[in-house]
Parts: sequence; C-alpha cells; structure tokens
Amino acid sequence: MTEKSALIVDDSATARIMLARVLSSMGVAVKQSKSGEDALKFLTNYRPDLIFLDHLMPGMDGFQTLKALKSNPATHDIPVVMYTSQSALRYQEEAKALGAVGVVTKQVDREELYLVVERIWMQHELTAARQAASAAQEPAQASAVNSNVTPLRSVRTRPTPIRPIPSPNAPATQTEPGPEAPAEASPAPTPPISLWRQRLVASLVMILTLFSAYAIYSLDQQRAQIDKLATQLEASRQVMQEVILILERNQ
Repeated sequence: MTEKSALIVDDSATARIMLARVLSSMGVAVKQSKSGEDALKFLTNYRPDLIFLDHLMPGMDGFQTLKALKSNPATHDIPVVMYTSQSALRYQEEAKALGAVGVVTKQVDREELYLVVERIWMQHELTAARQAASAAQEPAQASAVNSNVTPLRSVRTRPTPIRPIPSPNAPATQTEPGPEAPAEASPAPTPPISLWRQRLVASLVMILTLFSAYAIYSLDQQRAQIDKLATQLEASRQVMQEVILILERNQ
C-alpha cells in the first residue's frame, strides 16, 4: 500500500507540530506550511493526498486559500479539511460550500481524527474509481455505436416488383411469400460491473459469512455450557435428596 501524505497549513507552529505528531503515528508523511501563500507556492512541486487548512492566518486566510486551491486545476481534486478552533454549524456549511470535505476542530482526539481521515480517503478513492470506470466505458460505448452504424454507400435499395391487379372473376392465387425482413440489431450489451465493485461485494459477503459463522459457533458454545450446568444441577439435586433421606433415617 502506498504511503499517504498530508500538508498542514497553519501559522501556529505548535498546532502544526501537534497535528503532525498524530498524523505521523498513523503512518502519514507530513509536510508543513506556515501561510496560505507559502502553501500555494509549495504545491507547485508537491501534491499531497490531503490538506489540513487553518482558518485564521495572516495574509490569505483559510477560506481565501481554499478558493485558490479549488480554482486551480492542478490542486482542485486534493481533499481539504479545515483544521480550526471554530465549530459553529454556519462555519462548517460555509467551508463545505467552498469545497472543503470536512471541518475538524483542534481539540479532536487521535481516534476521532483517524476515523475522519480514513473516511475522507475512502470517499476520495471511490470517487476516483467511479470517474476512471466512467472514462473507460465512454470509448467502449462510442466504438459500439460506431460499429452498429451502416455507411450510406453500402445501403442498396431493392426495387419493389409491380404485381398485376387480379381480375374479380379470376381464381384466388396464393401469393408467394416475400423476403423476410432483416432482424433488428440487438442492443449493445450492458457494460459489466467494474472490478472494484465486484471486489467490494465479495468482501461484504465474506464478512457477513464470517459473522454468521461466529454467531452460530457462539450459540453452540452457550448451549453446551447450559447443558453442562443443567447436568451438574441435576447431579447436585440427587445428592441433596440422598443426604436428606440418610438424615431422615437416622432420626
């Protein structure tokens, strides 16, 4: 698996170091920029898998930097997460409207940050896979359409024979069957499901099967334990009855 990379854009060195430590513990290669202008220059020769962008910075703030990233075709597809101390719902909506994939507060813990990063990368990879599958299907569909088109010069019309009008008194004659009309071309086959969807479905089926097997195994273990306890209780009851009988005889 290729190592993931991230760029942290924040004017606070302390905030950059704290976030870089958490990401490094997750196996992410981290680069840092102290301003929006510095980040835009740095991205001309470096393309990370994810960008963490602070909001309040001198010079270009986070939203201005985000607009510049999304307006540049070279950086438009890089997921951007606003890493800020603000958590208001209005701020989150504005950030997502400008193109951010999420907002993470600076008080987030390691587990929550791990889930956020994994979700963002999964969504980004699925989107890229869908776009690649769609781009691969377009030429195939175009070639299929072109192969079904008959050139005009190869179409030849057959003259319709002139049949004499039968007389009213003439006996009815059986008309000869004409040439059969050519069968309509069958529609182009539907493109098969892409490979990544097949693997995803197979993985889900395998996980469900494992869960079902584990549940059945657990139930069997519990039933065996219950049967064992019932046997022990029955043996204890018989022993108690024998003790009671002995005591009654000795009285």
